[in-house]
Amino acid sequence: MNFPVDYFTGNGNSTIFNLSQVPASATAILVYIGGVKQVASPLNPAYYVNGNQLVFSAPPAYNSPIEVEYLGILSQVNVPATQSITPSMLSLQVSNSFTTLVTANGAQTSFTLVAPPTSAAALIVSANGIIQYDYTVSGSTLNLNFTPPAGTLIRAQAMGLAQFNSPNNGSVTSASLVPNIAITNLTVGSSGSALTNTDVYDLDDVSYKVDGFTNSFKLAYNQNQVTFPSPFNLDVSINGLIQPGYVQKYDTIWLANIPSASKGYTIDTSGNPTTNNYIKFADCPPAGAQIQIRTRVGSVPANPKIYPFKPLDISMGY
Repeated sequence: MNFPVDYFTGNGNSTIFNLSQVPASATAILVYIGGVKQVASPLNPAYYVNGNQLVFSAPPAYNSPIEVEYLGILSQVNVPATQSITPSMLSLQVSNSFTTLVTANGAQTSFTLVAPPTSAAALIVSANGIIQYDYTVSGSTLNLNFTPPAGTLIRAQAMGLAQFNSPNNGSVTSASLVPNIAITNLTVGSSGSALTNTDVYDLDDVSYKVDGFTNSFKLAYNQNQVTFPSPFNLDVSINGLIQPGYVQKYDTIWLANIPSASKGYTIDTSGNPTTNNYIKFADCPPAGAQIQIRTRVGSVPANPKIYPFKPLDISMGY
């Protein structure tokens, strides 16, 4: 970012100098006479502005160099219409200015800035209050082309940052993220395996079918039947209570058609053409119960929960 600068030369008589820009205020410009910054405080100011005129309280000395650097220019700012700014219209954001203060040791000529400036022209460097011009900038390193004496206070004032730091890998926690942020290619656990299900949606309501005597219900979305390879691909609740999923274990001798658990749900994989791929509850939900079925994002467990037979399974086996 380049800031406008005006240069004048004092003649020992003039106190008024015409600026090329109209500053927003006296504090919106930096004024130097012979490299010494002038004060624009409310009490005993060294200068003030009147429109585009710079007015000194006393005439600068004959042949003294005068430098005026603009920090802000008076202008009429148009307010854009609502939602009229698109991402392509935005440029690199300019951060708040920063200041680096360091004391020279008498041998050092390079100094580390707190951040890289946009350019050397966006940096104001002073040594014991005297503005310096003989320097270069490389990234966040200020290189003076002279060796300041020991004890010299070096001050570097930047008007804007060139870039923002990128976080280190693994340094951003969930607390640092804004709500509803979209994350792609998410992995979980120490295995690093990708999530298998990436869509979360509510299945069609089956509550109106709950009569207290039925424990199997067709899984559908927009009235079309859907199938799931595992009960662990679903989140199921009855009257707001989360139900545990499990894998039904069919025995080769006691092939019971009653789910082998006292609570929870599974996916019917019996091959029965009437109820195959239905959700099957271990116990019939009570009449009028509200059932909510939602898909779950994640991988199914490597060792799924399997419940043993109930005594009723054995007594009714066939």
